[in-house]
Amino acid sequence: MSRARRFLPKAIASTLALLAGQALAAAPVPGHYAGVLPCADCPGIEVQLDIAADGSYALRERYRDREEGARDHVGRWIMASDERTLVLRGGHEQPLYFSVEDERSLMQLDREAQPIVSSLDYHLRRDDALPPLVPRLMLTGLFHRGNGPATFEECGLGRPLPVASAEGYAALEQAYAKAKGAEDLALMTQLRGRIEPRPAGNGGAAVPTLVVEAVDSFRPGVSCLPPLANAPLAGTHWKLIRLGDTPVQEGLVQEPHVVFDPTGRVIGATGCNRLVARYVAEGRSLRIESGFTTRMACAQGMEVEKSMMAALTAARSWRVAGGMLDLYDEVDRLAGRFMAVTEEKN
Repeated sequence: MSRARRFLPKAIASTLALLAGQALAAAPVPGHYAGVLPCADCPGIEVQLDIAADGSYALRERYRDREEGARDHVGRWIMASDERTLVLRGGHEQPLYFSVEDERSLMQLDREAQPIVSSLDYHLRRDDALPPLVPRLMLTGLFHRGNGPATFEECGLGRPLPVASAEGYAALEQAYAKAKGAEDLALMTQLRGRIEPRPAGNGGAAVPTLVVEAVDSFRPGVSCLPPLANAPLAGTHWKLIRLGDTPVQEGLVQEPHVVFDPTGRVIGATGCNRLVARYVAEGRSLRIESGFTTRMACAQGMEVEKSMMAALTAARSWRVAGGMLDLYDEVDRLAGRFMAVTEEKN
């Protein structure tokens, strides 16, 4: 799994943010969005997406020609660095992407966060009359029952939920006590349940609460993935995965990658040779210039090197969406795509 490195002191991180043009992204208006999205092998997918101001979301999908019923998902959302692309990560294998068109509509993007070229309607529109979703699904997260109230931190949501002492809770607590032994631990738990608003203690306002329906398993020693966040342009090891429309082959002499450092220098590899260049980033604009490589000839990787150098030279703007960096040329075509990875320590 790809992750951005987190090792920079606050002062350096602030400098990198300035160099990389990291601006605060404009969020979509919280609320309920709905529509029927096109489907390649079905009459359509009925979708409701609830966006919450705290960075969480709930999503319900129902395929119109299938009897399996609705599928619910929960997770976190962020805005990409272009301040327009909405990134959702939760129950789906890959993140979902939408373009924030205006305060009342979102448009679905493809799996690579690119616009879908079609005459069909890929919009979800805000509908304030819709009732909030009550997601019912299989959940994975950290359950803890210490001296205080029980909590469940669902990995996709990234925050603890209070757990109602109703329905399947007694079975969960009993299984948890057996799994943790004498230690006071938060254990990775898989269970089926629903997240519904319930009044907080002392007559407070309703808060999202987990109602347990069935317990599946415990996995001691396992933790959740890091929270969803945009990797910084500078200071991240960016592995090249696509040049234009062409995926980059594996198994080259060196992994094609770049690292933008805080001095305005780009270092990396082209698949054959080492790369050094200079860059200037202001807001979304980016120019990479004065690049050169070592002079080694390779049996494989020379075409990748040539295309990678051309893509870097052509770059005029950039976007980070989660752990993915896209470079665009002067007419806003995708020149290259990179993935944030964690460098292995010796």
